[in-house]
Amino acid sequence: MNTETTSLNSSIQLGSSAPLADLFSLVEDDPSPSASAQCEVLDISIQEYHSLTDSVSCSGLKHLLRSPAHFQAYLRGNRDSGDKIGSALHSAVLEPEVFNSTYGVSCTARRGKSYTEFVEQHPDRTILTDAEFACVKGMLKALIQFPDFPLWKALRAAEREKSVVWIDEETGIKARVRFDAICAPYAIFDLKSTTDARPEQFIKQAVRLDYDLQAAMYSEAAYRHTGEKMPFNFVAVETAEPHGVFMLPADESMLENGRRKFRRALATYKRCMETGQWPNYTNAIQPLVWPRYATIGE
Repeated sequence: MNTETTSLNSSIQLGSSAPLADLFSLVEDDPSPSASAQCEVLDISIQEYHSLTDSVSCSGLKHLLRSPAHFQAYLRGNRDSGDKIGSALHSAVLEPEVFNSTYGVSCTARRGKSYTEFVEQHPDRTILTDAEFACVKGMLKALIQFPDFPLWKALRAAEREKSVVWIDEETGIKARVRFDAICAPYAIFDLKSTTDARPEQFIKQAVRLDYDLQAAMYSEAAYRHTGEKMPFNFVAVETAEPHGVFMLPADESMLENGRRKFRRALATYKRCMETGQWPNYTNAIQPLVWPRYATIGE
């Protein structure tokens, strides 16, 4: 099998982005706003973040909204989403030094004796196939070359992979988030890999994966951290060539729906903690209504 150790930065020339607007030039001078007394800012790894047990994350609350039993299963199970491309892209964009030490090897395919031996030779690496590695490089290049906004420079100027923890005053529950990139006092950016970045298609992924809850929680955490209200921007990057990119700010209707979900999830979590009961689905006998779009004509 053809295997090699690869450095992402040696394979792609990052170059320089178009100049940022004047408002972003201030961020480069002072990219690290002081933490607010309303929250705690943690400079920890993603592994340490997931190991925190005294607070609830956005990912956990998404499972809780499905049912408390699903939340408990999430806590017991493997939290790796299995999205190797998305995880590798996050690392390449937000923590390139971590990418080169974690993902810096590639192989032709995940099969055969040679692959097993290759994995054994690199026990501390996450193995990407050559095709996956090329995909990550293509997505990274698309971000760098995004023509409608100097996105790459904004991402490089931002605080990246910062964890924020705060106590919700209404319930007393401690919540946490981990930002992809926060460019205070101007914008929050969150990378998303997708099959289709067009707004009318990406919204389906956003609804399915409760991105409204994420936008609301992260916006609140950003305000507690910086004292600034900033737009929350999804940066959707397609996994297939030509790796189309859309920057999609969450509108107020999305944020408001997310805030309602956040309140509902915290109330459910508090009730379950107080009762010790974590039920599965309720009202679980319902008719299966055939959708109009799938109905054929006579």
